[in-house]
Amino acid sequence: MEVDPIDAVDREPKYYVRQLMADFSPSHIREAWQIGSGALPFGFEFISRVTFRDVNFGELAKPGEAFKVADKESSRPGFKLCKHCGKVQKPPRRSSDPSGQSHSFDCPKYGDDSPANLLECLYLYREFESEALRILVPYTKNGMDESVVQSFMAAVQLGLKRRFGGKVDHLRMVLQDEPGKDGGPRRHYVMLYDSVPGGTGYWSRCPSKGWTPCWWRWSWPWRVRRRRGG
Repeated sequence: MEVDPIDAVDREPKYYVRQLMADFSPSHIREAWQIGSGALPFGFEFISRVTFRDVNFGELAKPGEAFKVADKESSRPGFKLCKHCGKVQKPPRRSSDPSGQSHSFDCPKYGDDSPANLLECLYLYREFESEALRILVPYTKNGMDESVVQSFMAAVQLGLKRRFGGKVDHLRMVLQDEPGKDGGPRRHYVMLYDSVPGGTGYWSRCPSKGWTPCWWRWSWPWRVRRRRGG
């Protein structure tokens, strides 16, 4: 969920149901690293080509049909808009505002309030490819929950700033989870991806320096937390 910056200019920020999904082929895993001991399953991998699909399912505050996408259930109201000019239909802000459909001045349906003019539910979608690191979130002595995942993400973000001197604005995160092997607990991953389509080569430069030094610097806040009993 994000704040639309256009709405923010009007001092009425709106929140949207957005979902970013990542997909890749195992053949695009170029490098991988894992802990040799089986006591703590942990590792990460460099993926040279990941397809990201970003879907905006409409405003969070509006009612809509609830269904699952990528195993996440949410109300997804979509957008109502004109089939001809594409103008999004919004309810009147005040009781004194005129009701009826909204159309651009050059729309052939301007002034026409026929229901046939409108698409009742439209989702916004974009797709791009980039490179990424997929990191397995290590289990703690207290198990795995949302607070553990968020703490791990914050630690990695802090470690990245230390590694790259704070210049990491183009590096983003998305969460993934998948069933464990042989009926085991679900595995949770943090995928660090380059928001520049196609990637900038940040991740591909790490193997030449060695995976261990890179990870050791990124994860130092998490290691400190674990030593303190977190």
